Amino acid sequence: MSTLVLSTVGQAVGTAIGGPIGGAIGQMVGAAGGSALDRAMFGSRPKPQINLGPRLSDLHVTASTEGAAIARVFGRVRIGGQIIWATKLKEVQKVEKVKSSGGKGGGSQKQFNVTYSYSVSVAIALCEGPIVAVGQVYADGKPIALAAHGARVYLGDEAQGPDPKIAAIEGAASAPAYRGLAYIVFEDLPLAGFGNRVPVITAEVIRRAPNASGRPRLEELVTAVTMIPSMGEFTYATVPVNASTFGGITGQNTVSGGVDALKALDQLAVEAPRCRHVSLVVAWQGTDLRLGSCRIVPKAETANKTTSPEWIAGGVDRAAAAIVSRDAAGAPLLGGAPSDLSVVQLIQALKGRGYAVTLYPFVMMDIPAGNGLPDPYGAAEQAPFPWRGRVTCHPAPGQPGTVDKTAAAGDQVAAFFGTVAPAELAWNGRTVTCARAEFSFRRFILHCARLAEAAGGVDTFLIGSEMIGLTTLRSDASTYPAVAQLVSLAADTRAILGAATKLGYSADWTEYANHRPADGTGDVYFHLDPLWSSPNIDFVGIDNYMPLADWRDGFDHLDAKVGAPSPYDAGYLTGNVAAGELFDWYYPTQADRDAQNRVPIADTAYGEHWIFRIKDLRAWWANPHRDRPGGVRQTNATGWVPQGKPVRFIELGCPAVDKGMNQPNVFVDPKSSESFLPYYSNGRRDPAAQRAYLEATLAYWQAPAGNPVSTVYGGRMVDPDRLFVWTWDARPYPDFPRQAAVWSDGPNYRLGHWINGRLGLAPIADVVAELCGGLGVSIDVGQLTGLVEGFAVTEVQTPRASLEPLRTCFFFDAAESAGRLVFAPLARAPAAALTADDLVARGGTGGDYRRTRGEETALPGVVALTYIDPHRGYQSASVEARRTNGRANSVQRVAVPLCLDEGAARGIAQALLYQGVVEREQVGATLPPSCLALDAGDVVTLSLAGSSTDYRLTRLGLEGGRPASGIRTDLSVFAYRDGTATPRPAEPPATVGVALFQFLDLPLLRSDAAPHAPYLAAYTAPWSPVAVLRSTAGGAFADDATLGARSIIGRLTGELYPGPVARWDRVNTVFVEVPRGVELTSAPEVDVLNGANVAALLTPSGEWEVLQWAQATLLAPGRYRLATLLRGQLGTDFALGNPTPAGAPFVVLTDALVQSGMPLSSRTLPLAWRWGPLGRPSDDPSFAGATLAFRGVGLRPYAPVQARMVRAESGDLVLSWIRRTRIDGDPWEQVEVPLGEEGEAYALDVLAGSTVVRTFSPSAPSVTYKAAHQAADFGGPVTSLSVAIHQVSATYGRGAALRATLYA
Repeated sequence: MSTLVLSTVGQAVGTAIGGPIGGAIGQMVGAAGGSALDRAMFGSRPKPQINLGPRLSDLHVTASTEGAAIARVFGRVRIGGQIIWATKLKEVQKVEKVKSSGGKGGGSQKQFNVTYSYSVSVAIALCEGPIVAVGQVYADGKPIALAAHGARVYLGDEAQGPDPKIAAIEGAASAPAYRGLAYIVFEDLPLAGFGNRVPVITAEVIRRAPNASGRPRLEELVTAVTMIPSMGEFTYATVPVNASTFGGITGQNTVSGGVDALKALDQLAVEAPRCRHVSLVVAWQGTDLRLGSCRIVPKAETANKTTSPEWIAGGVDRAAAAIVSRDAAGAPLLGGAPSDLSVVQLIQALKGRGYAVTLYPFVMMDIPAGNGLPDPYGAAEQAPFPWRGRVTCHPAPGQPGTVDKTAAAGDQVAAFFGTVAPAELAWNGRTVTCARAEFSFRRFILHCARLAEAAGGVDTFLIGSEMIGLTTLRSDASTYPAVAQLVSLAADTRAILGAATKLGYSADWTEYANHRPADGTGDVYFHLDPLWSSPNIDFVGIDNYMPLADWRDGFDHLDAKVGAPSPYDAGYLTGNVAAGELFDWYYPTQADRDAQNRVPIADTAYGEHWIFRIKDLRAWWANPHRDRPGGVRQTNATGWVPQGKPVRFIELGCPAVDKGMNQPNVFVDPKSSESFLPYYSNGRRDPAAQRAYLEATLAYWQAPAGNPVSTVYGGRMVDPDRLFVWTWDARPYPDFPRQAAVWSDGPNYRLGHWINGRLGLAPIADVVAELCGGLGVSIDVGQLTGLVEGFAVTEVQTPRASLEPLRTCFFFDAAESAGRLVFAPLARAPAAALTADDLVARGGTGGDYRRTRGEETALPGVVALTYIDPHRGYQSASVEARRTNGRANSVQRVAVPLCLDEGAARGIAQALLYQGVVEREQVGATLPPSCLALDAGDVVTLSLAGSSTDYRLTRLGLEGGRPASGIRTDLSVFAYRDGTATPRPAEPPATVGVALFQFLDLPLLRSDAAPHAPYLAAYTAPWSPVAVLRSTAGGAFADDATLGARSIIGRLTGELYPGPVARWDRVNTVFVEVPRGVELTSAPEVDVLNGANVAALLTPSGEWEVLQWAQATLLAPGRYRLATLLRGQLGTDFALGNPTPAGAPFVVLTDALVQSGMPLSSRTLPLAWRWGPLGRPSDDPSFAGATLAFRGVGLRPYAPVQARMVRAESGDLVLSWIRRTRIDGDPWEQVEVPLGEEGEAYALDVLAGSTVVRTFSPSAPSVTYKAAHQAADFGGPVTSLSVAIHQVSATYGRGAALRATLYA
């Protein structure tokens, strides 16, 4: 008896896989319980059987359990770990001496603050190794940077050694290396941020299963990539760039929490370890499809943005730049041109990492819908966001009145290229300037050449790509003016970059070979040969998107009929690299394609079939080229030297969509007129199709069989190291595509050509092979297709239990065949077609069979599928599929611990729902001996009672009359479409700096404050705590303070003049701007007198005026008018500006202010300060810094008041005043305010104008200016006297001055 071994023993099931839907249908299927295979799959005891699959709740918990199972991970998944080693808590005591001043006559009282901090070193096991990498790590659910926590990652290979911290604690001889286990070691992890406990650590792990196919996987084949997005003002910058509004800071290239481009390069190095070549794509925007009107310009994303550094490209700054097209909501539809400096930075960063760089200038057409531009192709207006290959003459070839093959075409080509010369372009350290006011194609290309030169040179430079509408234009019957322009442009580019840089042009795959115009002339011109043969061109560049398949749904089409098992089959795809469509045959029309009417490609005139075969690259490369004007082959060949130059695939890619290999050049972008699905695609997301295409193409060209060696230059025809896969994004995964609010092209990722985030996914065949690797039987997984995005087995369980969620979502089963365990998809071609007459008859003349159908009411009306959503932090998510008709109304719940895309999950749920509907029909019959070759799991077409139905065999006897059972199957169930994904706003991008920060050297705000230490204020939206660090005399930075709450920081928008002090100023008003969302409020005057509404204002003298307000009026968002003021509070009456100008900083004094920990001994010393987001290292680019010294204004005595001068009878002048105090001077009941200083002392300067003529140093608030002094200083008695009176502090020195002119 042959059965499906994955069927559930003893459970009522209705599907071959025994899935959750089948359990509701009710067919009894048994497995051969006595076989060795079953014992391996299910365990040694067949009954009772409890199948425990991986559970969703098991994935995100850190534990420390002895004997816990080591998790096994496939693909990319977030997993909780096990603590396998830890030290005891490390306690650090910090004692800080605080000096507090006493009252009048009192001494100083010593105070000490004692604080404790704790840390621990801990090793956390993740999963079985080796793994590829650890992605994002979370502590208590929040992302953390491993580098900021002194963590080390061990990938779990068999050669890893012990961690040095573990070795230091346990001893080198006793420290385990944990080989075969991936783990993380945190050394001295500070626990303060986690409630003084070890946080729950979870980590995103990337692991690939061992290769079961024996063929190289994509990760091993990728040696070169293109790097996009080509646009984005600062996407390529390698240092943080911030855009600032007042109080707000937005990272332009730090959405991922670090510098995006550098993080993307880190990911590339890990996920494509053999990649050594990067083609950096740099775009400017094209404005028109008409050559004569098209300008190539650097556009900005918005005119209203302030960035540091500023954006500038091609010598054009933001104020002068055109702006990219925008949608109805005003959001950019395209990114701006990359800033020149960012391009240079990224080239240098790539070279610094050992990559050979190709600089790829790219024309991106910015032509929105509703453009109203005359269309060279005859439409009412130009198509929105078209391909650059459609730029052509006006009218276009084939259109009425076309200028093609006339001198006017040459004029339009010349206008497009322009006349800019290399000498007119120069790099000035920030941008490339041009002496000519011309935005032409030549300027763009030579501009990029200057950028390459500024970066120290590049390995390769392209002078253009895919300009097929340009290169095929003729100015007469046989002259191609654009090709001549490209030859000249190559020479000028060579003059800039020199001989060390390889130069080339990248032709479209339909452009590179020859030009065969569809005008009935029979012309064949090798139009690009003057360029290919130019001494300044080093290779033939091709953007290779040639189709490898002609697949349709089901198996009733030509390729399936000749034996191709699936569109993913490596043999099928590899066999079509140099065969099949566009080599052996082609489709003249779409109707021919629909009918699969294949027309052979043949040269009936001269037998040179390769001329018409786009895929016959080898013959094109190896043969001389002879033009055929009017179809007549010329005697003389072109300048092309057979085998003379190598071919490079500058682009090679496939979309991640169903049947992408049918038409790999198309893409889905709803705003573009070029947006299409591949031929016969149902639009389902399918990264396995992308992988299969790339693996087949890369493997073919990297192998020597189809890639001969040139007898001219000694290298391969196609450079096997420079097969540039389109594409790798400089925006790291998963932030791109998740942050769609930042990057509007994020939704295009789902079906697009990107390979970010797709390298490292696990082929289902590899996963199944590893899960079954210990069974002791031969495993065949060659028929399985699909990619596991993320899956973790966290418990000890049977292989069948581990396979359960996989077969539910990937629709496969397994059967024992000839001693092998063969896994195969449920969607397969029929192995036999039988009629009732073919079946064995038990009686009568016709074959006997039994066909039954389950009750509809037993079917589920709803399938609820719960899965893991990697785009939501690996949280559990659920989708539902519902039947819209029928009587079924039960709910079937299916939970799988698989990472799924939401759209794919909806499609799977829909397929599960209708799989149950189809498979409720069963058949039983006895097959004839002629069916001995059939196995369980095979599909048989039975023609019964006038209709043909496919059944999958679930049970098959081995005797001569083969008793068989089967269930109905329908291929359309498995050709499901994805459901609609729910748009979800992503988390806001990480804050990468501090928008507003102020040091305030203020008077003493509270009696318990440290009078010498400055106050710190910060504001950032969204808020994150700010760390402040301090260093003395070039020493190491140490923690100074942490700002846990944001202060209100603003700036004046108008001048503020002096006003009265010690009483209400009802004349002046303060006009202030604060960050949007911040509120300033009014308060009753009595509350103001009691301390409400206090702010500090930095005056031109560098002193802070402390003021209060009673009335606050909102004038506009973020703008206030403050009136009814108290000026010069806390002894700052001397500091009023005259005026204080607009733009002066304004800080509201609240409890959010934090005092620095600066010791008194550092007062007046220049100290280095750094501040930035808490948790990041001090050398992180998000930190800012300055060197500042503070006088300790809190120690400064206030200026005295109420100075008087009285003349005595002797002629002496008696001067007196009243002192003020900076400490505890508010209570009204005090007879005399506290002294607040070590002793009472004053300094009085007698002034003659601004000159000090005499100084007194009394110890009481009075002094006598004797008549003799007056005579000495002024020549006689005086009636008025100008003085400056200071109270003196032993620590600070002279306090603020009372400056007055006194009269006697």
